[in-house]
Amino acid sequence: MEFLYCDPSVMVVRNSYDIIVNTLEEGVCYVKVGRKTYHENNSGIMPSVTLVHKFRVPQKVLDEKKEYIVFYKAVYDRKTNFPEVGKLLKKKYTFRPIEKSDDVKVFYTADIHCFWEEAEKCALGAGKIDMYIVNGDFGESSSYDNLRMLNRLIGNVTKGEIPSLVGRGNHDTRGKLAEKVTDYMATYDGHAYFDFSVGPIAGVIFDCGEDKYDNHPEYRSLNFFEQYRKDELKFMRKVKLADKPFKFAVCHIPFMSATAMSGQFDIMGDLYKEWGKTVDKMGVEFMICGHTHRIDYIPDGDKKDKFPHAYPVIVGSELRTDPTLLIGTLVTLSKKGSVATFISHDGKVVRKISIADGKKID
Repeated sequence: MEFLYCDPSVMVVRNSYDIIVNTLEEGVCYVKVGRKTYHENNSGIMPSVTLVHKFRVPQKVLDEKKEYIVFYKAVYDRKTNFPEVGKLLKKKYTFRPIEKSDDVKVFYTADIHCFWEEAEKCALGAGKIDMYIVNGDFGESSSYDNLRMLNRLIGNVTKGEIPSLVGRGNHDTRGKLAEKVTDYMATYDGHAYFDFSVGPIAGVIFDCGEDKYDNHPEYRSLNFFEQYRKDELKFMRKVKLADKPFKFAVCHIPFMSATAMSGQFDIMGDLYKEWGKTVDKMGVEFMICGHTHRIDYIPDGDKKDKFPHAYPVIVGSELRTDPTLLIGTLVTLSKKGSVATFISHDGKVVRKISIADGKKID
């Protein structure tokens, strides 16, 4: 790849893609799709004091052209006049948009917690997929190497050729570089929550932020997620999902679960209830979550939950550390009935269920 740290990540955000490029050395980047060139929005200046670059491209443009070119030029000394730069390099990528109308395969993982190799094996073991979802708790945000590993994982799985969708987890809000996490993922208007539409899929991705109240001593008054969640509700109430065959929601924390929301984690119950009502009105087929480190199926109308919901909830990730076991979920979106297949990093099918009712499929 010569100048690239890893293959790009093409992340879905609303009806666009954010192409995220990581370079080995500092320099300037831009992306070209057909005859159109896309730069980073930095008031006319091409940023060079960075190793990560993000370019927003309309979905319809990339879906039509089915390829993009990443350009790069090293900047050795950005002098006031006549900066010292390297030669212009480029790499072309083919892109495979989701053009299916049925039998769409989406692989989902969460709670990686720096088990990058296992996460990669998990996704690659699912075979050819159409989209890759990574839903939070990548690892503590303690170093740039840690942050870049998210894009390396996505690049290794997708080869820069298929769309991905990324959500933030509570552990991603911790560490000295927590404020930089969103440089490595798609955001809308600076927020890690947004609705999305890609191929035959429409959906919404939520961001709970932390899992305890802002005044918890663990945070030392460095968060204001309580207001962030209220703002998120206002935004989501305005969302009307596109009319697509498949609709689902993504959220790292299953905020309707009595198991996840108990003790010190039982926060803002009334607000989360309103979140749930908002999702009900969207008419999603299901919600997929992580956080609890145990795969699970929560049926709609389950009386054990914190509040009723009109959609089933899949907890689609599991992490054990002694011995290490990481499980993700292959979601097959089908008009005949969508299916969730839980697959471990060693390639074993742990369980296969109908998403509509949770019944086991042999």
